[in-house]
Amino acid sequence: INEAVALASAPIQGDWRVQLEASVQQLKGAQLTARELDVGRLMLSGCSSKEIARKLEISVETVKVHKKHMYSKLGIKSQSELFSIFLQAQNA
Repeated sequence: INEAVALASAPIQGDWRVQLEASVQQLKGAQLTARELDVGRLMLSGCSSKEIARKLEISVETVKVHKKHMYSKLGIKSQSELFSIFLQAQNA
C-alpha cells in the first residue's frame, strides 16, 4: 500500500497504466490484471470498445469481459464512475 501511495503522489508521468493502478489501489484496494489496466488506460484515453479491441488485437466481446471484471473489482457500474475514481485519486 505504501508503494501505491508513493506512486499516486509522484509527479504525473506519461505512463497511464502506473497512474491508474496506483489510483485504483489507493481508492479501492483492487488488484487489476495487466490486461484490465490496458483496457482502463485506453478507456481513459477516450477509446471506444471497438478501438480498444483493435489496438489490443482482441475481440470486442473480450473487451466487454475485461470491462465487466474491472467494474466488478472496483465496485462501479459505468465508465463515468471509472473517470470519477481516477480523477479523485489524482486530486488526493
